[in-house]
Amino acid sequence: MSRPAFGVSAAGRRAARRRRLFCEILLACGPRWTLSTWQSGRLAPLFAPAAPPAAPAAEPLVLDDSREELQRIRRSRWWRLATRYWIARHAVRSALGLEKRR
Repeated sequence: MSRPAFGVSAAGRRAARRRRLFCEILLACGPRWTLSTWQSGRLAPLFAPAAPPAAPAAEPLVLDDSREELQRIRRSRWWRLATRYWIARHAVRSALGLEKRR
């Protein structure tokens, strides 16, 4: 199945899928069956406007735990070692003229 063209809305993609499904039903079952089924109303859900999908429930943000975790990381030896490494690297590259200018 190919992807829809750039800029097509989600509602437009759903409508295109419904049209494609109707054509497949028409080809698979024949025009007489499709017409009688349509007239009886059994294909009505296929043509009804689709409600947009419900947004998933967002998990509540827990900023306090995240901040505590970040503070714990920043107090760690590895963080301090990495910070010293990048400061030293920058100083050496600047002294050698290898640092890129922005």
